[in-house]
Order: sequence, then structure tokens, then C-alpha cells
Amino acid sequence: MKKSILLLALLISSLVFSQQKEHQLVVKVTGKFSSEGYLRVNLYNSAKDFLKKPYKILKIPANSDGKVIFHKIPSGKYAILAVNDENKNDKLDKNWIGMPKEAMGCSNGAKGGMFGPPKFKDAQFDIQKDTTIVVKIKKIF
Repeated sequence: MKKSILLLALLISSLVFSQQKEHQLVVKVTGKFSSEGYLRVNLYNSAKDFLKKPYKILKIPANSDGKVIFHKIPSGKYAILAVNDENKNDKLDKNWIGMPKEAMGCSNGAKGGMFGPPKFKDAQFDIQKDTTIVVKIKKIF
């Protein structure tokens, strides 16, 4: 009896895990930005890590077509920050009051308020299948 229950539990768990699919996320970066440096596209999978610790990062030359493809992305909620890293220092450069000096943008067009950055809840989107999104970036100052 114990073996039957264990076998049934293993069968059910294997079915559940086999149904968790991985998807492709295509991000097309558009807008006004320099052809210098590269476009860095950060993918975030949680509110606590948003703008701090990307789940995945892809970089392409800024003078490319602006399209990046993330592979093997599990279903869930995500957000994007795209930056035109003109000086290739792997960070979003800011001025003396903390405003971005490089062109940037978030998924869903999420913007920060007067005194803060965008929030995950405003930038988040759901992935349940292969997905394509457009992120428009621009210089703020």
C-alpha cells in the first residue's frame, strides 16, 4: 500500500512539473537613444529585486535592431528595464540629484514619480506563452 501511494505521488508530481512550461520573451527596444555603447535589457521576476538584482540580462550593440530574445523563461510575472548604456559601465548613470543621464524605459511605459523610480507593479506583465513586448526608452534629462 505504501509503495502504491508513493508511486502515485511520484506520478502526480512528474505530471505537474512536466506541465510547467518555459517560454520565449522577445523584447523590442524603441525610442530616441544614442547609437553609442549598448542596449542593456534587464529582466526582473520579483518586486523585491526590481531595479536591484535582475533575473536575467541581455546586451546588444546600441546601433542594432534593438531586439533581444530571452529563452527558457518560466510562466510568471516579470518586468523589464532597458538602458542605453552609452559608456558601457553596466549601470544607469545618474546626475547629481539622482535622475538618469542615459536613455531608459520600463515595460508598460512605467515611470517613476517625482521622487522615485518606477514600481514593479506598474511595469509587470504576465508570461504564460511565448510573448513579445515593446519597451520605449528616452533620455529624461
